[in-house]
Amino acid sequence: MSEKVSRRYVNGLILLGIILSVSLFYGIIIFNYVFVPFFGPGAPQGITLIWGMSASPSNLDPTDSWDNQANTVIRQCTESLWWYNYSDPEFPLIRMLAEDEHWISSTQLRVTCRAGVFFHDRTPFTADAAIWNLERLEYLCNHTGYLDPVTQRVAKTASLYEFPDGTPIIDHFTKISLLVFDIHLTAPFSDLLDIYAYICGNMLSPTAHASQAERFITLQETLIGTGPFIFDEYVADIEVRFDKNEYYNGPPGWEEPPYFDKLVFSIISDPFTRSYAMLYGDIDWIQEANTDLYDNYRESPYVTLHENEIPEFDVAYLGMNYNTINETWRKAISYAVNYTYFISDYHQDTVLRAYSPVSPAFGSYYKEGIEVIAPYMNYKIARQAILDGLGADARLAGLTATEYGDEPTNDANWDTTNLITFNFTGFKNLYRVHMLSMFQFWLRRIGINVTDGLTTNSYLAILPRPKLNMELFLYAWSPDYLSPMNLIQPLMSNTSSCNAAEVNDPQMETWFVQWSVTTDFAKRVELCHNISEYITTVLYSHVWLYYPKIVTIHAADLYNCPYNALGHFWAYPIRRNYTWEPY
Repeated sequence: MSEKVSRRYVNGLILLGIILSVSLFYGIIIFNYVFVPFFGPGAPQGITLIWGMSASPSNLDPTDSWDNQANTVIRQCTESLWWYNYSDPEFPLIRMLAEDEHWISSTQLRVTCRAGVFFHDRTPFTADAAIWNLERLEYLCNHTGYLDPVTQRVAKTASLYEFPDGTPIIDHFTKISLLVFDIHLTAPFSDLLDIYAYICGNMLSPTAHASQAERFITLQETLIGTGPFIFDEYVADIEVRFDKNEYYNGPPGWEEPPYFDKLVFSIISDPFTRSYAMLYGDIDWIQEANTDLYDNYRESPYVTLHENEIPEFDVAYLGMNYNTINETWRKAISYAVNYTYFISDYHQDTVLRAYSPVSPAFGSYYKEGIEVIAPYMNYKIARQAILDGLGADARLAGLTATEYGDEPTNDANWDTTNLITFNFTGFKNLYRVHMLSMFQFWLRRIGINVTDGLTTNSYLAILPRPKLNMELFLYAWSPDYLSPMNLIQPLMSNTSSCNAAEVNDPQMETWFVQWSVTTDFAKRVELCHNISEYITTVLYSHVWLYYPKIVTIHAADLYNCPYNALGHFWAYPIRRNYTWEPY
């Protein structure tokens, strides 16, 4: 047997035997109306892996790719100089098309390309090919200044290759030999390998894509990379198809061609249709399954529902305007929020409590023990922070720092005393309305009045640009490349356009500079730990709420599946067990 036989296929064979035993006449009729559907999408066609995609890719160009669907398509057939090992739970940064690299100075990195690598059109991968791709990226980000503003647009991803103030990170590239080249920076930037590990750094054949050197690849065109799968075709809103790269020879550990002959991304936008397709065996892997069917997946012998022990890199938070909400109020709010409500009540334990912007998914960068020193819901501490901050203010007469419920009279005094008023903005209208009532309830207990702020449309119109009329606001942040500073610096640097909380802290700015010039891993870890603790216990610029859990759902006969903290799909290591029995 060359491919998995779907349950629809098996049921069809059983039904066929019954049909033939009754009569040929009725068998023909029933076959046409009942049996044929069992040989639909689930019918085997070679060794094929089918991934149920939730939406069509927005583009096919690595330099302009921002959404998960486009990134997933590009990831199967192209590769970057450095990459994250999706099959390792620790998610380490590894060499992919690079053989070696070392810093000549704080602004010059020398890179050696891996020898013997060929693009799918048999063009060799060399220093020239790498430079062609990286210069194309700089051109389409308009960092060379040659884009025509009338006829050409800047890549959506341009900000990834800029410092927070908009200055380009890259100055130029220099070829040293056939396989060696240098990357010259405009200023020290220690996360250089990480930004090139993002999809924008994936390499295309300079031969096949010569005509696209100064423009984006369209959805009607193709991709020629070095990856384990060869791009076949994209049928708009239907599917994306790949063929096996028989000549694939990856870095150590990935020297063999991929296992599957065919890889198909079946685009099923309706979440219920897609979710039941997974349950019925029509697809092997699902993106964004309906959570209402999780119990069905868990109970099915044909489906594996895998929940990562480590959560996502993303973090959800309540931002607090640094200019209009001082440290006293920020600390008090941090201790007045009911974190358990977010975790257990609202999100039904599909998320984990966040203690800083740095998720445990960052490995060593996560500060162990921060759980003990981070804020938690404690009205006594919140009230004491207010009393300490406001001192002998006359408005505090009759208010004491006791836990809520210990002294009803004192609770009533806090509830009826309007010490200060802040507006609240939340993403998505229904969510905003619901969370507004919750924050009004929680903060009323420490004398803070909360009023409705921006509507969802107004909120989206101004983010990520900082505005003074946003005081308390709910949002979430995802890193584009896997450096903890890609989470922290955009949210808190005084030069960042994403600093919606308007944080302006000298200590943080000093640390940002230190991070940019520090390439020693142990020193970077120590620096990240210091920053995390400072943010959580001193700065109080945000209330860190939760990290989403990663749930992966796929056919139970698949193994070597790459479970990772980004939830990213990568087909290369996956295998199918044809001897597997569900019972």
